[in-house]
Amino acid sequence: MRFERAEEGFATDRMLCHAKSGSPALLSDRFRYRLLAECPGMIWADTDA
Repeated sequence: MRFERAEEGFATDRMLCHAKSGSPALLSDRFRYRLLAECPGMIWADTDA
């Protein structure tokens, strides 16, 4: 297992949030899809489910 800061691979200055709620869920979805695309064979586990 390897932990890294999200800022290392994703620009947080262009954070995309929901217009009404301010939820960063859109950002986390984009981050997850990019990470999976760049790391074939990676297994993603959502630990907040």
